[in-house]
Amino acid sequence: MGFAFRVAPMLRVAMTPRGIRAGVGPRIARMHVGSGPVGVSTGVGPFTTWTTLDRLTGRSGSRSSSGGAPGSATARRAQEFADAQAEHDALLTIHREQFAPAAAPIVPEPAPADPSVRARRIDARYAVEREGIGWWRRADRRAAKERAIEAVDAELAAELEWARREHAYAQEQADIWWTALSNGDPTVVLDTLNDALGDNDEEAACVEVSDDGRTASIVMGTPPLEDVPERYAALTPTGRPTTRAHTKTDRNALHVHLICAHLAVTLKESFAVAPSLQEVRAAVVTPTETGPGILLAGAFDRDVVDHLDDEDAPLNLLTLGRDLVLNTFGRTRELRPIDLADEPDLAELTAMIVDIDGLDGLDGLDEY
Repeated sequence: MGFAFRVAPMLRVAMTPRGIRAGVGPRIARMHVGSGPVGVSTGVGPFTTWTTLDRLTGRSGSRSSSGGAPGSATARRAQEFADAQAEHDALLTIHREQFAPAAAPIVPEPAPADPSVRARRIDARYAVEREGIGWWRRADRRAAKERAIEAVDAELAAELEWARREHAYAQEQADIWWTALSNGDPTVVLDTLNDALGDNDEEAACVEVSDDGRTASIVMGTPPLEDVPERYAALTPTGRPTTRAHTKTDRNALHVHLICAHLAVTLKESFAVAPSLQEVRAAVVTPTETGPGILLAGAFDRDVVDHLDDEDAPLNLLTLGRDLVLNTFGRTRELRPIDLADEPDLAELTAMIVDIDGLDGLDGLDEY
């Protein structure tokens, strides 16, 4: 039975040095660094614009270093041991990142002007009002001060009233957006997911949301094998700290763990920001010499995140997922792209991916 992965008509996914980008018809679901300014769309509520993502270039693998500082061999071994242990601990805790569940947005109400601001504006207005009035004309100067106070208070009241009207409109639009998100409006869910996933350590893009907003199809990039430490912390028979090289089998197993850890983060955040979402169909994509390939794919229900907190949690995805597709090869269990001969949906997805990693002049891709 093949893996069912929803892809939108006119979908195009780009793997670039700036990350993964997906365009769906006239709606754009692009991946970028962080969130941009919030605006208001006609009839749907707030949406987010993003800047470009630039992460894949210049990416380096994990490595240990003593920093080149002079010192004894014992001190260097101790530092290498500590570095290897820290890298190992970091790899095993990636999946523990937590995300607060989405909640109805509350637009802060405007506050009256600060007294110091009011005082400065009164002083400025009084300076204008008393021009040409000699200091000995005390009654006239008092009247000028009263006019300044009255004028400034009127201006501040008008500004506060305008701000309150703007606040009411913004809150109304936020409520519309929240209702659409909670009810699973596919466009709002797609935009929200891409906004949330755009700043992850491992890029991910939502390429399709079902009409009821309950299922999302997400493409995630692959952390390279170079991100897996080559060495691990160990002790000699006499109890001294040292490091040893991972076997190829162990390093490949850690690579699967690393991929699953980033996938766990993607799933946690997706379910946290989209209340209507009940299922994520994920495909982990990697560039190969012959074009984009898929290393792992599967369907994951919302309750899967309840099993993603302990040390072995990322690998739990391999048993908790449905329709899981994963290909390991040989004695060392090397992870290789999936044979898509019996996976038409995934084959269609890879056919729509433009692998342009390493090319220059990519600004035009922002039009996707």
